[in-house]
Amino acid sequence: MGASMLLYHYCSNDTFLKILVNRELWLSELTLSNDSMEGEWVRKLLLDECHILELPEFIIDSLLCGVEQVLALTSAAGFCLSENADVLSQWRGYADNGAGVAIGFDREYLVACGEAVKIKSKVNLSKIEYNVDVQRSTILSYMNMFKYYFVSEGELSAKPVEKWSGINCNEQIKLHDECSNFFFPMRLLSDYLFTLKNPAFAEESEWRLYATLFKSASFKIDGTLVSEGYADSSAMNFRSCGERIVPYLNLPLGQLGSVKEVVLGPRNQTPDVVVRTFLIRMGVPHVAIRRSAATYR
Repeated sequence: MGASMLLYHYCSNDTFLKILVNRELWLSELTLSNDSMEGEWVRKLLLDECHILELPEFIIDSLLCGVEQVLALTSAAGFCLSENADVLSQWRGYADNGAGVAIGFDREYLVACGEAVKIKSKVNLSKIEYNVDVQRSTILSYMNMFKYYFVSEGELSAKPVEKWSGINCNEQIKLHDECSNFFFPMRLLSDYLFTLKNPAFAEESEWRLYATLFKSASFKIDGTLVSEGYADSSAMNFRSCGERIVPYLNLPLGQLGSVKEVVLGPRNQTPDVVVRTFLIRMGVPHVAIRRSAATYR
């Protein structure tokens, strides 16, 4: 059997120490991350596909209505990793400008940790999809499911149904007047929102350990949907991050069997002997240590 696949989490020295000392990962609210398009990329994909298919405006509006309700009522708590252990952009963006570390986790251990955690939402480990053709296929699949749950037989007063090509929509349909039943698109889209990403980020080769966060009872103010809080608030903690307070979920790591390697960033000045001694104190003396090959000052 071949070696297990490692996934790397780039972080500061402080975060590295906290992960091993506390034996836990923090799955942070992804919409409060550095990427302003988190959760919004799917909306853009959907709108682009609607225009490609030349769908009637009332169908587009109804599809977007479902997306907006999902964005208002769901989010995700995630822990971001990469297939690559030594990428300069990752060091700059996520590891204290190259002064931090990349922690190599065994993928199968992470899956097991996610399955063991006791929260309402399942913790998944998923590879981020950047390929536009695959993303289009995913969005078309959602649109087909939307049609199944949101439309019923009847007369279509706008463009012919055959314009809705690629969605196996042969019967004539009409949309309900209200997008009141948002449970099914919520369930379908919640997984897509944080696993489809702009191809511009493909260099990150990202995976995510994440749990969907559902928000509790909502109401409207001037037509805008407002949530009253997270449904699983009892499992959530909060931390300060610059100008924000960020919710997060704890994911216990047990005996640190998931940690297999530590890569020191190109600006990390810590002697190897210090890192090794720390790992011995943590009970994982055989974790591999190496330094970044990147030249960066």
